[in-house]
Amino acid sequence: MPDRHSADRRADRTAARTSASRAATVARLGQVPRLSDSSLRGCRAVMAIRLLAICSHAERDPLVELTRRFGSVTAARLFVEFSQALATCWPDPVRVMRPCCPLLSADESAVAVMAEHAGAGDRKGFAAVIDGLVRPDRHDRLFDTAVAAMAAIH
Repeated sequence: MPDRHSADRRADRTAARTSASRAATVARLGQVPRLSDSSLRGCRAVMAIRLLAICSHAERDPLVELTRRFGSVTAARLFVEFSQALATCWPDPVRVMRPCCPLLSADESAVAVMAEHAGAGDRKGFAAVIDGLVRPDRHDRLFDTAVAAMAAIH
């Protein structure tokens, strides 16, 4: 029969591990992601999303600006299609930071990771990023437009 003190010590160790795990999770959630931590593909996607926001605010055609950046009308068109699919699927308006900001909004961080998974053709990784944010019946369309856009801007 185990003594009461050893059971208490085990409970204390378990509580300490749980507390440390929670503290680590809280600390991780408090860190603001940086653009420089993203892959090149993720950075390009985030900067393109920011450019789309500027064009929308300035009432300019984003296709012209994206074509200049990507060097291809096709890449620009495919990225606009991805951004439109994202806008229709996302639960709230996509929040973007200023182009000069080295930090990412939560939405931009998700876009950067989505871009990386789409560029790698990783449907499961992509779905894990948007799971709970986007209805499951919209995952395939969003993934397909992201794959096409990331292939074109690479």
